[in-house]
Amino acid sequence: MANDTIIDRRTILNIGGIQIVMFFITLTSFCVSLIDIMEPMYRFSFLQPLGFGIGLLAFQKIWKYAFAKISGAIILTTYFVRMSVLPLMAVLGNHAAIIPEGLLNAESYAIANFLSVYEFFVVSIFLMSRAKNSCGSIYDNYTLQLADGQMPHLNQRVSFLLKVMIVGMIAYMLYIFKSDSTVIRQNFSLLVGTPKDWYVRAGYRSIYDAGEGVLGVMVTLTLYVFWYIQAIVPPVLLIRIRERRMSGSARTLAIFTIALLLFMITSGTKMHSLECGFSFLILVYLCYAERYENTIKRIAVVGAIAAVLGVMAKSGLDGYGFENLNKVLSSYFGGVQNIAASVYTVDHFDGFGIKNILPDVINQVPLFGNRLRSMLHLGNTTNYLFNHSLTSGASLGQIIPALGQGYSYFGAALSPIVPLIAAAFADHFDSNAMRSDSLILKNIYLIAAIMMARAVVTTNMMSAVVYLFNTYVSLLIVHIGYGIKIRR
Repeated sequence: MANDTIIDRRTILNIGGIQIVMFFITLTSFCVSLIDIMEPMYRFSFLQPLGFGIGLLAFQKIWKYAFAKISGAIILTTYFVRMSVLPLMAVLGNHAAIIPEGLLNAESYAIANFLSVYEFFVVSIFLMSRAKNSCGSIYDNYTLQLADGQMPHLNQRVSFLLKVMIVGMIAYMLYIFKSDSTVIRQNFSLLVGTPKDWYVRAGYRSIYDAGEGVLGVMVTLTLYVFWYIQAIVPPVLLIRIRERRMSGSARTLAIFTIALLLFMITSGTKMHSLECGFSFLILVYLCYAERYENTIKRIAVVGAIAAVLGVMAKSGLDGYGFENLNKVLSSYFGGVQNIAASVYTVDHFDGFGIKNILPDVINQVPLFGNRLRSMLHLGNTTNYLFNHSLTSGASLGQIIPALGQGYSYFGAALSPIVPLIAAAFADHFDSNAMRSDSLILKNIYLIAAIMMARAVVTTNMMSAVVYLFNTYVSLLIVHIGYGIKIRR
């Protein structure tokens, strides 16, 4: 009984309360979507909230465990936004879309709605099969295995070799910044920066774009090095904080200064900084659950509110706020409009098919992918074809959803394979994070689980290639520099 009390007290999220709120919003979305049932284009929009509502009630086992696992929580939350929030926003926003209207017809919309529900049930069944590997508490899922009352590796000095490797990576970045003083502004920004503060010189993005420019390649490499620093340095600092005798206020200041820097300093994608920041907060919670539990809850709530306000601010709060909000959310969460556009372009334009798998993967190989794809004459990527089909030559800047990517490779029946693969990777890294007895490895696995979970709905497996590369390079650095055995 005492143990049950501890688990209940250490469960960060009230699953019952979350289910009630989600079900209420889903029911509202379903009712509002029925307004368009007589419209040929949108007559099947009600299937989205209906499907999610049925899943919410049918897969109770998932909800018992999912929100105590970071990957399950992200996957189900992003499906909730896509299938419950977006249909509501679509009606309020007059179905405004970034996708050109000529490429959104009733047939592709109908197929997209059915495929989205189909995908959700496939992924949900997978999550249900994996739910047995977790309990109902985030603390007990990820807690470090205790040995003689001490957390392994926490009372050991970080190896000299790993220190050398970390210092070397930081020194490399400082050297690049000194070589070209514009690199910081062109590749790094603050999370709250304005659009004018966020731009990247095209010549620095890859060796293919940069031609033979050595600095361009080195700057690109700097962005990857920054990933490894984000993944490895914070848990190392947390270990040192635990080793040192510090007052409670000094420890709190040190911990939340690290968290603030992780959240604020961004490169490449702002979402990755949030991923690193939340992963670090989980580690803090594991080490100081009694002291910081309520604080971390408040930070999570504030972070969620800030994210919502940020999206609203970006979409505009004028008279067209709902229309812009619908566009932004559909873009970020692979809404039915983007899925419908995927279906339309695959069915009406040439170049799509299973043959795109190789160029999609090769193109994402860091530094040399673009050039290697061109040298091997592998053709265009699915994302390139998707964007240029939509605009007759110009890039729309949209990411083809994982479901659309699966549809382009395998057709309708097997289209959920791609998001299912992403979910499987997310669960794999999540399981490793739960089993690992090292804060450093646990942090890397947590970040990987978050990234791969996002790939299910908000991105696709092309982005996941980069996620996997950076994860395994980070693990390799730790394996060499710290001698920790990496779980397979």
